[in-house]
This record gives sequence, C-alpha cells and structure tokens, in this order.
Amino acid sequence: MSGPLIDGTTFTLVQVDGAEFTFTLSNVVQNKSIHFTGKSYGGTIKAEGKIYIIPVDNFTTRIEYSFELFGAIGNVIGIFRKKDVVSGTEAR
Repeated sequence: MSGPLIDGTTFTLVQVDGAEFTFTLSNVVQNKSIHFTGKSYGGTIKAEGKIYIIPVDNFTTRIEYSFELFGAIGNVIGIFRKKDVVSGTEAR
C-alpha cells in the first residue's frame, strides 16, 4: 500500500500467475465502506470492488461485498472464467 487507508491510496495485488493489479481506494468511510478500482494488462482488464459494513444490532454486523471485472479483456474473463473469479475472490 502506498499510504494509509484513505481515498486515493493505491495498492498492488500480485496474482498467482505473477500478473499485477494496481488498485485505488475510494469511498473510504471508517467502519462503514471502502471501494477499490484497478486495472491490469495495460487497462484491458479493469476491476471494481465494494465493501460495506452494516451494523445489524449490538452483536451482529453484516458485510456486503461485490467484485466485477470489465474492460476489453475483463468482460471475456468475467464470462468464461466466472467460477475462477468468484472462487479466487472468496477463497482469499
């Protein structure tokens, strides 16, 4: 990570195959939400993730998470390798 957990901070994820994804944080609200958008392979694969932390009661919190691939190659990967994308996201 390039800095603290605030809007504009960047971070890089390195996939098992060595490909790198650079992400930028946005909509960072402490204990409430964080969004991250990024790209790889010269921007042909783009991704967006959203995490929301929602208090249910004094003892329970619900986490809502979404992740989407798009871009010239990202759309194709999202369609034909959906299981790998979902499995990789949920397993980590």
